[in-house]
Amino acid sequence: MRFKKENYNPVLQHDNEPRPLTSEKNRELFTKIIVIYSGFYIVLKLIAVIFGKAWPGPNLLLCLPLAIMGIVGFIGLKKKNTNWWFVLLSAVLIGALRYWETALIFWLQENWF
Repeated sequence: MRFKKENYNPVLQHDNEPRPLTSEKNRELFTKIIVIYSGFYIVLKLIAVIFGKAWPGPNLLLCLPLAIMGIVGFIGLKKKNTNWWFVLLSAVLIGALRYWETALIFWLQENWF
């Protein structure tokens, strides 16, 4: 089947539907993943501080950005107002936090606590 140039648009699929990755359903799914991950990370850090021998100051301070992200994402989901900027910035922040987590914990313990 040949496409006529005037009818072919690479951004849109059949019946003028948007591509699956950029759909609203996937934006909500990524926001839900961020909210669940934030809650999971906070619970794990609390368990490490309470039952393990992790330093409470740096570990709880590193939970603060994820707590804010989780709350903002949860509010956005409840109001049905999700945003791609939130998803992208949260993914970058989570990636950076996970990459530098150990160094940040040691630095915070030495310099702040």
